[in-house]
Amino acid sequence: MHSLFLYSTENSIENALILASKIGEAIDIEQGNKAYIDTVMETSFNGIIKIDKECKITAINHYVEEILNVKYTDATGMAVNKIIPEINIECVTEILRGARESYSTSIRMNGISAMLIMAPIQADDNIYGAIISVRRLELSMNSSGNIKDMLMNGFTAKYSFSSIKTSNPEYRENLELAKKYALTKSAVLITGGDMLESERIAQAIHNNSNRRTAPYISVSVNGLSDEEQMTMLFGSKNSAEADNAVKQRGVIESCNIGTVYISDIDKLSPGCQNRLLKIVNYLPVFRPDADERKRFDVKIIASAKTELLPLVREGKFREELYYCLCPFVVNVPPLKRRNEDIKAIVGNRLEDFKNKFSSYLIISDKAMEVISSHNWEGGELQLNFFCDRLFITTTKRIIDEDYTTRLLEELYPHSQNVNGEERLVVFKHPEAEELIQLLEEHRGNRTEVAKALGISTTTLWRKMKKYGLLSKYKG
Repeated sequence: MHSLFLYSTENSIENALILASKIGEAIDIEQGNKAYIDTVMETSFNGIIKIDKECKITAINHYVEEILNVKYTDATGMAVNKIIPEINIECVTEILRGARESYSTSIRMNGISAMLIMAPIQADDNIYGAIISVRRLELSMNSSGNIKDMLMNGFTAKYSFSSIKTSNPEYRENLELAKKYALTKSAVLITGGDMLESERIAQAIHNNSNRRTAPYISVSVNGLSDEEQMTMLFGSKNSAEADNAVKQRGVIESCNIGTVYISDIDKLSPGCQNRLLKIVNYLPVFRPDADERKRFDVKIIASAKTELLPLVREGKFREELYYCLCPFVVNVPPLKRRNEDIKAIVGNRLEDFKNKFSSYLIISDKAMEVISSHNWEGGELQLNFFCDRLFITTTKRIIDEDYTTRLLEELYPHSQNVNGEERLVVFKHPEAEELIQLLEEHRGNRTEVAKALGISTTTLWRKMKKYGLLSKYKG
């Protein structure tokens, strides 16, 4: 047996033994901590995900494995946003940097609505990762035949937050708020969006809530009389005359334990405002066809095209109802302020058109600039249908700015008060507006206009040809 003689003092040997003992104790403590964490993760009624400072998963429990249908070995080492696409990775990195203390939201995972809470793993000033807790949102549903029939007849929401795409930071921030609003029973107000955008958000909120398996009904009160609004929302006094069960009871009662989305709530009649105030506060209301009072469990989501506060001051909108809606507002920034979204919408619409008609089209950069500079007061809906018209009627493979400008002028004239008289004014590109103003000021003198713009007369001629101004200003 090989041997080695050690020449050391008694103190050195004693210190070495003490150090070895402490290392053993540290190992035991670490093993105990690991066993403790493993026990907590496996016995928790919630899903638990542990991530490191690189946003990569280091551990998950069986609850998460079942929800995501993923194995522990497959999930370990993956980026957390790969298995939970709806998680806001910016918020995750902010927690890992110490820029925020917690993050909570609602998410959808494999068709399951859940509440997500995240907190950092921190010791002193060092952050070593984070723990994500996922709690499934359950609904104690009434399995009545009425609800089953409504779901079978299409009273469901198809949009989710993952289907709402935007590159605008303000819009993304408001969508994060909407995810949180899905966790509460309180009413939600959507402002600024067009019909399509507001509807998508309303459906996404419903699908992220614990009402996802209950009916979702969307209605508009715009253009309806007070009586028609009352009948549609709260039912008919003479239910025998109604066409079907939904009309007999009204959408509020028919959608009990579900979600009702009311667009154009600024057009709601005073009588309906009074009843809706009770609904959003979950107070009992009288049924129209009986003396019976009934309490409804309905989440109200509403949208408005005009500001409600001025209507409150004018006495046209009930103050108490406004105070119930204003704390939970989702504001959609105007499309004209979301330049990247405009380009994405046009690009997606073009791809759909090419796939549908096997047609090869290209939008020039100048044409895209013209589209991006338009106000698009009708939002995404207006832009979508403009694109359809642009693609179907262009005679060139490459869509240029000239045709795009002419089509905008043709389709979207607007009314303007000129000397007390309403006149129809067509859309002009901002550059065209500037040219017209200078040409008017200088009475069509191209030399003076070119000098004012700091360009040559040849360049001015090209710009005038581009915007169809040569025939009007021949000077």
